[in-house]
Amino acid sequence: MAITMSSTDLLMIIAAISIVVLMFFLVPLLIQLKQTARRAEIIMEEFDRDIPAILSSARTSAAEIQKLSESIGLKVTEIDEIFQKVKDATGSFLMTGKLVKTTLAPTIIEIAALCSGIKAFLYVIQKTKSTKTEEAPENE
Repeated sequence: MAITMSSTDLLMIIAAISIVVLMFFLVPLLIQLKQTARRAEIIMEEFDRDIPAILSSARTSAAEIQKLSESIGLKVTEIDEIFQKVKDATGSFLMTGKLVKTTLAPTIIEIAALCSGIKAFLYVIQKTKSTKTEEAPENE
């Protein structure tokens, strides 16, 4: 008994084996794709439920940030005013210092010189008095 196979029969056997092997790999792949699609659908439904809350929270945060930036702007304006007042006060202190230096310092120097002169005068008077009292007993 000789089995004769033609090339067509051989190609049909190879095609049948290929289809079986292909089905062996394709079926698990299709099952995995079905599970992945089901999970993606669940995630999308959860996302659809959560998106309004997320958007509401984002709007609230944006409003709070806007209020905070307005408050910071007001504080910066107040700080600028304070710095301007400090600058003006510093200018006044500098003017007062210059005034004291140019007006009061020479007056103080003159008073100190006058006091030194009076002190020297009193010293000389005291010295001459003590010299006269020492000479007076010798003459008698």
